[in-house]
Amino acid sequence: MRAAEAFHFRHPRCAVELQEVTYKAAVAALRDEDVDVLLAETLVAEPGVVVGPVVFSERRALVVPADHHLAARETVSREDLALLPLITAVDVSPVWHEAH
Repeated sequence: MRAAEAFHFRHPRCAVELQEVTYKAAVAALRDEDVDVLLAETLVAEPGVVVGPVVFSERRALVVPADHHLAARETVSREDLALLPLITAVDVSPVWHEAH
């Protein structure tokens, strides 16, 4: 939202239309030239799409129940997460899945 608002403020004559879509739909819209720009959280180098510079970044957080054994930790490594069940994205391309 902040990026869209900043862009519209700097370029008021350009139309800014926000759309919430799945990852695969967003990449397809770029390939089909239905959209000009995509700001995505985790875009990877997909065939037919050029990934540009980072526009902004946000910290990530691990969300677990308060009594979970990782809840009191200051940091968590990939190894700590390796054996835990995780909620993952659906409707993503094989390229995205392999990258993550």
